[in-house]
Amino acid sequence: MDQLLLAGLAILSAGFMLHAVCTVINRVRLRSVRMSWGNGRLAGQSGSFWIYVALIGMGAGMFLIPEEPDSRLVSVATIWIGMHGALASSLTGRVFVTDNGLVRSLNHPSGMIAWYQVTDYVVRDKRGKKEYLVIYQKYDGGSRFGEVQPCSRFAITVPERKERTFKKIVSCKLGKSIDKTVLPTGDLRTVT
Repeated sequence: MDQLLLAGLAILSAGFMLHAVCTVINRVRLRSVRMSWGNGRLAGQSGSFWIYVALIGMGAGMFLIPEEPDSRLVSVATIWIGMHGALASSLTGRVFVTDNGLVRSLNHPSGMIAWYQVTDYVVRDKRGKKEYLVIYQKYDGGSRFGEVQPCSRFAITVPERKERTFKKIVSCKLGKSIDKTVLPTGDLRTVT
């Protein structure tokens, strides 16, 4: 087999392993996790997770086909890449609720929102689940005291079985500082 292909597989394997290790370290570093859930649409997992699972299956299928000794090495590398990719994707695609805030993405600092940054939230029904639109203030550390920062928002879809607990945590963390806002039902044109 071509040495370039084997070198490429070795680099990919090391890269995916490093990504998985960093993701696991970021998960271990999270303190006081109150609850978490998968944020994907298919069994709580993202699409990339299922692509990695298919890659594992493809590598296992390649391993069973007896051809060359090098093809077994390629299939083992494919399974290795798929396992680490699935692990990282599974952890990255989860929403974590901690005592300090919300974590939407483990590997991106912009996916971590502290409770003190949340200025408002709106609850609405979306396909049988509750969706929380969280409006938060960005703090970049370089701004002067008293300067108004731009607001951002993100949506968290909470599974039905977790909604009651999530609602309690949100009301405990934000209840005294924010009045709960609920979107009106019906046509908004009738309000004007």
